[in-house]
Amino acid sequence: MRIQLAQVNPVTGDIEGNVEKVRSCLREAGGMGVDLTIFPECMISGFPAGGLLECPEFLRQCEEAVNNLARQIKGIAVIVGVPLKREGKVSSAAVVLEGGMVRAEHVGAPQEGDAWADGATVSGRMGGVSIVNVQGLRMALGLGGALMERGLDVQDAEEGLRDVEMEVDISAQMYHLGEGTERERAITEAARSMGSSTLHVNGVGGQDGVLFGGRSLAVDGSGSVVARGRDLESDSVLVDVRLEVGYSLPGAGMSQVGNSGGAVAGLMREEELHSALVLGLRDYVEKNGFPGVVLGLSGGIDSALVACIAVDALGPSRVHGVMMPSRYSSAETRSDADRLAGILGVECVELPIESIFETFLTTLEVSFQSLEDDLTEENLQARIRGDLLMALSNKFGWLLLATGNKSEAGVGYATLYGDLAGGYAVLSDVLKTDVYRLAEFLNDRAEGEGPIPRSILQRPPSAELRADQTDQDSLPDYDTLDKVIRLLVEERRTVPEIVESGIAERTVREVAAMLAKSEFKRRQAPLGTRVSKAAFGVDRFLPVTNRFVS
Repeated sequence: MRIQLAQVNPVTGDIEGNVEKVRSCLREAGGMGVDLTIFPECMISGFPAGGLLECPEFLRQCEEAVNNLARQIKGIAVIVGVPLKREGKVSSAAVVLEGGMVRAEHVGAPQEGDAWADGATVSGRMGGVSIVNVQGLRMALGLGGALMERGLDVQDAEEGLRDVEMEVDISAQMYHLGEGTERERAITEAARSMGSSTLHVNGVGGQDGVLFGGRSLAVDGSGSVVARGRDLESDSVLVDVRLEVGYSLPGAGMSQVGNSGGAVAGLMREEELHSALVLGLRDYVEKNGFPGVVLGLSGGIDSALVACIAVDALGPSRVHGVMMPSRYSSAETRSDADRLAGILGVECVELPIESIFETFLTTLEVSFQSLEDDLTEENLQARIRGDLLMALSNKFGWLLLATGNKSEAGVGYATLYGDLAGGYAVLSDVLKTDVYRLAEFLNDRAEGEGPIPRSILQRPPSAELRADQTDQDSLPDYDTLDKVIRLLVEERRTVPEIVESGIAERTVREVAAMLAKSEFKRRQAPLGTRVSKAAFGVDRFLPVTNRFVS
């Protein structure tokens, strides 16, 4: 039996478009002798569908699309994911289409509250499996990791599941850096525990900054990976399944067909991070129909990295850079921004802000008389730049990319309505130290001169909003700051626990206080690509009005 694992990237809410992607895969399968094609969870609706799942017409169209698709399928079986409303509850379901009809459906546990609406989980541990016969093969069919749970202890397997010949799991597992490796480890361990071969098909793609990482798997009864879908890319993996006798537990043998894209090696950390950021930006731009993107090029590391990612995602012709020098912009940063644009091949215009800044200062002179310059004047410059960029976005329909990183967002080192302005924040879940690592990775992989000038990497980071300014005038060094943020936010450690790790208590408490104080800014920041287990705006919230001191 030849099975295709169709690792497909749907568009949420585009029911007909997603069905056409299914049809396209099946047309491809028809020429390769495929007997069964398996698609990800919620393939018909896209994932996560959020509040669309509360719309009766949306659910009706999803089910109608599956029924129509079933009538069109000839000579092949299909397993595909779709949300269904059963007994008054909306659930994720896996349906089996065979012989011109819906042959079987496995409905997961109903989703309560905001489990789908807020994107925190798409499938999770839905529990339970169903036994289905597909093309004569007896399968245990589960959703979103149910088979992984069940495989933890073979002695506890449900009655009637011991004689299945194949385990099939369709999922849409929310991505974070390293998630694919973690998931593969759990699936191979479950397959080894159950002693039966497992097919796991996972969705891929970006939706409002949340990613789904692909890496579908075909695993044999010993827990060995026979074939693997690519990380963070659409893919089609073919495996041949043959029934085998002599197993101590029932099972099926598998082999990969040709070079179908499976069994590829996993990505290294920086390569994976880069691929995730490219996928998140590309899907947000393409799925929302933006003709291109625009961003400010300051000559600093963050905007340089965002420009590189944008070019990798969209190509240089759709990336538009803007240099906006002020009295505090150095000749070095202006030269580096211009050089970066040239290396990348992107359009770049210069819009000086000095005369606009002077007009602001003159207008405010009466109100500010006898008061010393302070953060107000610094923020004015950032907001002028934000206005210019938004004007270009409005005029040409380009998506404005904010270039701030997670370290800055964490402690509020950003200007509301200034550099926080934008439609998408590419680095919003990337700490500053990882910004540098990723920039070095892009340079190291390039042939000849890397895209990011060495002077940008070596210069102390600065907002250049006052004379002789560096980030470390206001913040701890980034190695320390990032360690504290990672421990507080991503690992949920307490202040005393972090102090025990060797970081000065004063520093830890200062960072914790800045995290709490800047929550109001993060609530107004653009969404961005989630690459960690604890992204601001997705996983981690604090009350804006909050006097608790840890």
